[in-house]
Amino acid sequence: MANPNHKIPPPGRGAARWFLFLSFFHLLPVPWFLIVAGGLAPASFIFAAGMASLFSSGRGTLNFAVLLLASALVSGLIFYLATWLLTRGILKMSRQVVRTATLAGLLAVCLIAAMNPIFIQGGHSGSSRYSLFEFIKVLDDFRIPTTASFAYFSGLAVLLLGLLGYQHLAARQAPISVQKWQRRRRIRRRLLAGSLLTLVVVFCWTQRIILVVKPLAEMGIASAQYRLAMAISERDGAKYGSDVSHRDWLALAAEQGHSEAAMLLALRPRAQKEKLRWLKVAAEGGMAEAQYQLYLLLLKVDAEMATRETARDWLEKAANNEQMDAQYDLGRYYLNGHVVLGIEKNLTKAQQWWERAADSGQGQAMEELARRYKRGTDGFPQDPQRAIELLNLVAEGYQYGRNGLPQNQQLADVRRHQAKRLATREEQLARGDPQAQAKLGRELLRVSEATPETVAEGLMLLEKAASQGDPQLQYELGGIFLFGRHGLEIDLPRGRGWWAKALKQNHVETMEDVAPAYQNGRFGYPVDLLKSKALVRRLVEAYRDGLYGVVPDTAKARYWSKELKYFDRLFELSGGSYQAPKELQPKAESGDPRAQYQLGRQMMFTGPAGHRQQGLKWIERAAEGGYAKAQFEHQARIMRNDPARGVTLLQAAAEQNHLHAMSALALGHEKGRYGLTRNYSKAIEWYERLLKAYESGDYLGNISEHFIPTQRRFLTYATKALGFEIEKARRYEAASPLEKKIIKVEEHYRIEYQNAVNALDRRDGSPAGKKRIRAEMKRLREKYTGLREEEIARNKGRGNNKLPHNAQDISPDSRHR
Repeated sequence: MANPNHKIPPPGRGAARWFLFLSFFHLLPVPWFLIVAGGLAPASFIFAAGMASLFSSGRGTLNFAVLLLASALVSGLIFYLATWLLTRGILKMSRQVVRTATLAGLLAVCLIAAMNPIFIQGGHSGSSRYSLFEFIKVLDDFRIPTTASFAYFSGLAVLLLGLLGYQHLAARQAPISVQKWQRRRRIRRRLLAGSLLTLVVVFCWTQRIILVVKPLAEMGIASAQYRLAMAISERDGAKYGSDVSHRDWLALAAEQGHSEAAMLLALRPRAQKEKLRWLKVAAEGGMAEAQYQLYLLLLKVDAEMATRETARDWLEKAANNEQMDAQYDLGRYYLNGHVVLGIEKNLTKAQQWWERAADSGQGQAMEELARRYKRGTDGFPQDPQRAIELLNLVAEGYQYGRNGLPQNQQLADVRRHQAKRLATREEQLARGDPQAQAKLGRELLRVSEATPETVAEGLMLLEKAASQGDPQLQYELGGIFLFGRHGLEIDLPRGRGWWAKALKQNHVETMEDVAPAYQNGRFGYPVDLLKSKALVRRLVEAYRDGLYGVVPDTAKARYWSKELKYFDRLFELSGGSYQAPKELQPKAESGDPRAQYQLGRQMMFTGPAGHRQQGLKWIERAAEGGYAKAQFEHQARIMRNDPARGVTLLQAAAEQNHLHAMSALALGHEKGRYGLTRNYSKAIEWYERLLKAYESGDYLGNISEHFIPTQRRFLTYATKALGFEIEKARRYEAASPLEKKIIKVEEHYRIEYQNAVNALDRRDGSPAGKKRIRAEMKRLREKYTGLREEEIARNKGRGNNKLPHNAQDISPDSRHR
């Protein structure tokens, strides 16, 4: 309970006392270390500097704070006693206005004193003069911000005015009760006790390094040693009462396995081995950054210090511990493989690690993924939405220098533009824009190491665009399926289908590919020279007259005009007149020899290479069916390997008045070719039958204007040869034994000479080549003539005898060709 006899102070006395105390304490100068500094300063400045030093770590600052605060407290006590005495005197004044005027006057005196420069004699013979407001600069040197000083003095001014007004008004109020006064007193005491307790707590926290951390560090606790080292490092030159440097404290903590301490030592090593040692300590402690740095170091050190497996292990541990650079590197190695680390190429793992790095905020991984997701390159799936998201993140990283990317506004604008363009393309695709579909489809098909899904997506987009009628796209699609481009299997029906759609729109490039395909049967097209000729004619018109959307081109028009004329030659080689294979095939298969021959000729000179053998078989069937043209053509192919069969076919064709067969058979009898014995009589017979058939007009085979005169000349040669043979036989019967020997010798060397001459290479038709042949024939004639004369001389028993009167020259006469 409250004491009713307790004397309550008069109203306003406390406000007046605090008004004077605050004025004196902040404005009046007091002696300040006269022995050391030799000067004066306001007590408030001494107190503020002491408090600032009190809450600064370090033994020197603490000692300085004690000196300052002791001086401030002594000055404060003096001011408090002075204010107590003055307050008692002022309260004896009867009028309240006089009291208030007196207090205001004392404040004015203090302000006047504070506005005058206060002399401070500093060390090293230096001196400075400051007024009250200039002390704010001095406080700033004690790490008290200028703004805080201004705020404090502004609040002080408001507080002084409030106290002055309160003491003036409180005197007019009735005295308060004892209970109320005591309650206020208890509140003031509790506030004072709370302030003191807060001050003690803040002091202990500020000085925790000296009070707690340093003793624990000296006891060998690693975390305390690390914290003490960091405190020493943060306050350059501070030792906290210890001669041990911050690096030594870090070493003590690191030796006990403290990861952060080991990492700091590894960042500034004295040698590479020391760096490796501390990185291992930090890495084994689970620090992801240390694991990553250790992997980088192990790639550079000698094999004696580390193996590639160890480096890979630390890289994987760092990546699993969410070290984003390690995740990026691991993805990069899986993209192409890494021989040193023993990592094989694995695109799935590369994508997974880069995604984890991107989620961790690694800018390079974002860029790599965005570039590949944009078109599905390097075996990555196409994901435009994810690419847009990543491009925007990369742009933000370049703009603000985040995500490990340098600040670069130009690159930020480029990535943002790429994202915007990609988003626009996706909108166009959603609307079914054929140009956007075609553009993206081409890009996806040209992607390096594209996944099957990417190729399928590109193909689908191209087909969607081509289905809307673009002949160029239809032509491209046809080529993709017909040539098996972009890793696709060849699909001839599908490719021809797209080219057929392009042909309907008179697409010139398609015509240029399909026209020869109808000649050689390429891409599964049926051989049909009529369709090919029709396309070539349209190409001539296109390039000559500028039709079908092409620019007139004289050179191309001339080229296709030559191709158009070539069809007449093809028709001639194909049997004289060309018929569509689909019309000839049924006739040939039904046994029509003429159709078989025609089909065989067309297949030999048109269509792919495989058709040639089929064409030969059809000609052989026609020959077996008795068709003279087929017999003559087929015998020429089999004569060398099967002369008997060849002669039979030649005989059969000749019997049907095939002029070329008759000529060949006559020459065979004349020369003894095709396994036939030489028989001039039969040769003459076939020459005469050939001329008779020609004169009657009932013959087969197309002949030139030189054919018949040549056959007449051959008949003359054969007739002369027959006469020579008869004469030789007659002469041989009438000859003596010696002469018969000489005749045999002459015949032997004449045949030898003819064989040697026939073996000469006459392919060089130049004047020099002809001259060389003539010289070689002269040499052979002289050679065999000399051999003949030597053998005849031996037979006669004389060394250099002349030939008998009936001996013949070895050189061929006019009857031999």
